[in-house]
Order: sequence, then structure tokens, then C-alpha cells
Amino acid sequence: MDTIRVKNLKSITDSGEIEIKPITVFVGQNSSGKSSLIRCFPLFKQSAESKILGTVLWSGKYVDYGSFDESVKHGLDVKDSREISFSFSFRISSGHVRSSLAAESLVKLTIKVYGDEYGKSSYTDISYEMYGNKFSIRTNPEFKIISLHINEVDFTKQALESFQIYKIYTIIPVLFRNARTAVQYGSHYVTLIREITNHVHHRTSEFKIQQIARNLKFSDDETIKKSLSNKALVGDYAAAKISQWKITDKKFKSIKDQIIFVNLERITDEIADNFRAHFLASRYITPLRAAADRYYRIQNTSIEELDPNGSNLAMFLYAKKESEIDEINLWLKSEIGFSIEIVGSHGHASIFIIDGEEGSKTNIADTGFGISQILPVLIQVWQQSKRSNLGIGIKNTPTMIVIEQPELHLHPKMQSRVGEAFCRAIKLAKSKNIDLRIIIETHSREIIDAIGRSIERETIGKDDAGIYILSKGRDINVRRSHFDAGGFLEQWPYGFFDGQ
Repeated sequence: MDTIRVKNLKSITDSGEIEIKPITVFVGQNSSGKSSLIRCFPLFKQSAESKILGTVLWSGKYVDYGSFDESVKHGLDVKDSREISFSFSFRISSGHVRSSLAAESLVKLTIKVYGDEYGKSSYTDISYEMYGNKFSIRTNPEFKIISLHINEVDFTKQALESFQIYKIYTIIPVLFRNARTAVQYGSHYVTLIREITNHVHHRTSEFKIQQIARNLKFSDDETIKKSLSNKALVGDYAAAKISQWKITDKKFKSIKDQIIFVNLERITDEIADNFRAHFLASRYITPLRAAADRYYRIQNTSIEELDPNGSNLAMFLYAKKESEIDEINLWLKSEIGFSIEIVGSHGHASIFIIDGEEGSKTNIADTGFGISQILPVLIQVWQQSKRSNLGIGIKNTPTMIVIEQPELHLHPKMQSRVGEAFCRAIKLAKSKNIDLRIIIETHSREIIDAIGRSIERETIGKDDAGIYILSKGRDINVRRSHFDAGGFLEQWPYGFFDGQ
């Protein structure tokens, strides 16, 4: 995920475009919109993991926004302004055997939701931008196509004749050919075939024209023109004529729009898969983690993922191999100054904290509350900094770890060490060719200073970190600050941490 932009959500009118860096930090006063913004990631994660009727699952396993009416920004009386809009830009990752899109293609996807997604007047707009082209689909709560446009040309009639909407375990709906067009061979190619016929030699057979239509794939304008000018595909006559066209010519645009239309089924499917994969690969850690217990009952279940509040931490660690615990301890001791031991007995397990200097061993229930709060965060970061997401079906998908208030109940010195640990985790992930993004909502000066020191020491680069400041007013204002090469914050408000 490269960027996110949110409009009309809770107190946020428009967040502006936010770049998702390897470390992205949100700061601001209480009730400034930080949580509303950062929780968009678990909001779409719970939407991706559930079979739902609408596009957005407002209340679910990870976060609870209530409903559309509770989520839309108050005071918006005009119907068109009562849309909640989420925009994302990301790159298509490899993984499809018959991919119609080039790997690393940049996609901008915008989801606009109006109404509770179940009322008659409700709708969802999904718009796509790729290779300088725009196409959009509006659907109703019953997943019927209301309208479809490609580069501002109305394709609704063709779409209703050719496609239906499909949505199971996807965030955004995808298209599939309806029964009639599936039976009628190539019927959704009719208009493209007609366009091609106007430009090929008059002796070109109908079968050859159908072959040409089926071999034209969606790509950037120059690549499409190159295909249309390929003598082996379209013949000498058409190739010579089309090679003289400009990509701004009406004839070229008309054929290009039809190429997008006939490939739309596969395009929407691949984008939907990639978009969902970003959120399936994400991890979320709540601001209040589970309190430590002295004993945890051992359960013979496979635990692949930590709960957002860390409540299954003991079983997650108990299931680890001894070699993995050794790896965890090497990392914890070097980064934070303590290690752990998991002891099982009589159907129960306990977590012990081993002091790095004294070597004393203490049950986690007897340590300071801060240790039990930060340990799930550290284990999650360690886990994701060393393994790629091979189980989500699409390779090279970034892992986003969303953490709210990692500093809770921690001494300032420990907060500083945690901030540096985040930066070294990014460095470790990069060394393993893992695209890790740590997204933090914090009030901690120490964590922010630690990121600056890590840049100064070249643990990470200045372009690896981004910081966004949210401030209250009539509308929430989102400003971007950044670090220079020496680790100093630029465009930082004076007295931000001093209450001035």
C-alpha cells in the first residue's frame, strides 16, 4: 500500500494523501482524528476476512465504527456530500498465472459509500485509475450495476448486457460474464470487433478479427498502440495505418476504451485480489492489550496470528519451536534488555521475564504492567520482520503492522528503546527482502526522537519515515512533517509536546 486518503469519516473532512512509509507515525491531541484514521486499516482487514453484504464492515472483529450514519462526518446535509470516501494507491504484485496486468502496475482505487448499504437509496462507487485511464462502477445494495463508465464514456448498457456482480470474501465487487454472454461466444466483444473491422483490410476474415480482439490486452497507451500496429497481429494494411495515429486521436481512444471493457472482468478480479491481500497481510494491535495472567491453559490449537489485544500471546509462544524462542530472545535482549521463557506444567503455561543484566526470572504477572503491554507488540514486529506473506496467494505483498499507542505504561527510556527497535526491525526486514510497514499512533516524544536518532545513525533512511500531525479546529487538519538526513524534524509545530 503506497498511499491512503479518507474523506468525510468521523471528524475528518479530508485527510489529504498520506504516504505509507516503512515507518509512518500519526500524532495529535486527543480527539483529533488519529484513531479514526489509523483504524481504517483494521476496518478493511475485518471487511476482507468476512463474507458481508456491503463493502465495508463497520463493526467487526477488530474495530467498531458503529454504522454508516455514525461514521459519516456530521453536518453534511447535501446528499452528494454524505459519501464516505476511501482512496488507496498500491502496486499490483505478481502471483497470477494468467495475469492481464503487468507486475508492479500502479493502481489508484477509490471506494465511495453512500447510505447504510442496505437501503434503497444506498450505493457504492468503485473507481479505478491505471495507466492514465479511469473507469468506475456504481452498484446498489443488491449488487446490481447502476452505471459503468470508462474514461467518462457511458458503458452502462453494454455492461448490463454482458456482466453481473460477484462478491464473496472480497472487499470490492468483481465482474463476471452473465449466462447469456457466456453462451453467446464472444458477444461482449461485438463493439470492439466492429471497431477493428473499420481499420483492417476488407478481406480480413471474421475469425481473424476475433483473434485480434482477443489478443488485445489492457496496458499503457503506448503498449496498446504497439499491439495495434503489430503486423503479425493485425496485418500489414492495418499496422501501417494505425502506426500513424496519435494516442490522443479519437479513433485510438475509442478502440482503447473497448479493450478496457472486454478485459474488465479479469482486471477487476486481479485488482480485487491484490487489494484484499494487502489487508489480509496486515496486523493490528489495539491500544489496550490484555493484562498478564500467572497461568494460561494450554490449548491444542494451531495459532498462526496474534490476537489484536495479545490475549493469545502465551499460546502463540508456547507453539513456537525452541529454536524460534531462541531467535526471539536474541532479538529481545539486544533491543529491549530482557528475554522470555515459556514454562508448561500440568496443562498450563506461564511466561517468565528474564532480566538481561541480573538474570533474575519473574512471572510476567509480577512485572510492571508495561511489560505485558509491550511484549505482544514486540513479538508481532519480530514475527513480521523475518517472514514474508506466502500464505495469502499473492507474492511480494507488503505487511502493515498497525499499532495504537505502543508507549502505554512504559518508562520514557523503554519507549525510546522500542522506537529504535521498530527502526531496526525495518532494517532487518529489508535485508530479507520483506516489505514491512509499521504504522503507529502515538503521544510519545521518545519514540519520535528514537526514529530521528535511527536516521542519524543510518539504521534507516530519511525517506523511510513519515510523520503526520492532526490538529483540531472547525475541521481536522492533517499536516505532514518529515526528518532530514540528520534525523531532525522539519515543518514541526513549535511547542507541540509542551502544550504551547
